[in-house]
Amino acid sequence: MNHLVLLDSIVYDSFPEPGIARLKDPIWDRILGAPDFDLRRGLTKGFTKGMVRTEMVTPELVQAYEWPFRGVEGRLAYLRAARALRTEELHARMHDVEKLTIPTLIMWGSEDAFQPIRYGLRLAQAMPSARFKIIGHAGHFLPEDEPVQVAGFIADFVAVAA
Repeated sequence: MNHLVLLDSIVYDSFPEPGIARLKDPIWDRILGAPDFDLRRGLTKGFTKGMVRTEMVTPELVQAYEWPFRGVEGRLAYLRAARALRTEELHARMHDVEKLTIPTLIMWGSEDAFQPIRYGLRLAQAMPSARFKIIGHAGHFLPEDEPVQVAGFIADFVAVAA
């Protein structure tokens, strides 16, 4: 591995955020398992909360994210994936992550509603070869909010770090 790029990542004890944590409640098996449940509504709500450029939250964007989870089985797979997200192991290993010496670019949206900037700053300050970039006027979903800026920072980082 030559480079590492992290975007609004889950680090330390920054997870779960309440919207995902509530999915551990068994009632969600029935809710997401209902034949008429529309996952797109929940995804739209999450994107709208997590993005600054809400005009980018289009039916096409939501459909692209919903597609792998279509149908009852797909939604139940989504639920299993959400429930499997655990940070206990990550939190216990953060000292190992902090010791990584590979060139690392950490990008964070200035208005991330799900992962506060302080987590990214803390990680960047702890890693010996990390660079930290705050992307202004962006939320948690950086590639959706500011795709050109994100791609540009990654391209510049790889070119310089090579």
